[in-house]
Amino acid sequence: MATLVAHRLDADREIEQAAQHAESTLRALGLRAIGEAKRRELLPIARAALRDPDPVCRFWAGWSLALHGDPSSARIAFECGSSHALLRRSALELALRCGELDWARDVVRSLASSRATRREAIQAVGIFGDPIAVPWLLEHLDDPEHARAAGEAISMITGVDLKSVDLTSDPPDDAEPVAADADLPLPNAAAVREWWSHHRSEFGAGQRHLGGRPVSAAAARQVLRDGYQRQRAGAALELAYHEESHVFPVDARADRQQRALSA
Repeated sequence: MATLVAHRLDADREIEQAAQHAESTLRALGLRAIGEAKRRELLPIARAALRDPDPVCRFWAGWSLALHGDPSSARIAFECGSSHALLRRSALELALRCGELDWARDVVRSLASSRATRREAIQAVGIFGDPIAVPWLLEHLDDPEHARAAGEAISMITGVDLKSVDLTSDPPDDAEPVAADADLPLPNAAAVREWWSHHRSEFGAGQRHLGGRPVSAAAARQVLRDGYQRQRAGAALELAYHEESHVFPVDARADRQQRALSA
């Protein structure tokens, strides 16, 4: 079934059977596929699964319902997924991209209130995409522990490629970045602040942005064409939320992705 969904083939019967299977792992896969394949006719199964005894199944049920435009289900999915290490990032992405806006802002504020979740809060600001928070991100460029994540979040919101416009620094020889951020560039704090001072008027505070543009299906497609992988994963979710389309397969072979974007 996973192969059928990945190749965007008609798999309604297989998805329906999996989403109601006695085995929780297969059930979770089917519930996820209802959202990935945008099978609206199977939403009653997902809604019933919000009461599933397995929290992973409840998460994917809420995830699929939220992708179909039910923001209250994003809250349920976040509650189920945020305590599960393997689901926490997916739960955060869903909450901030598909949840009710005021509640999503509260999620970001809650994460930012604790040093223990500061890096996750920085990521959340980038996912949510409100330029009003860029000054807060700029403050973290001087913190070696969080500078790379803050730079990525700024790029997520504004679309600026730190490397291509020479807004990066060479890391000190003895610096060891957070493992998850090791592939991210180290921002040049002064240069990024200078760039923002010249460009901040281009971004409307209070409005979500993705890759430098207000969030929309068109903005998501642009990021899918030109963005880097973590940006593209977020754009795939945004596109599926804003249109009746499958979740774009950002991990598929490059030629298949190019054909899908050209269609």
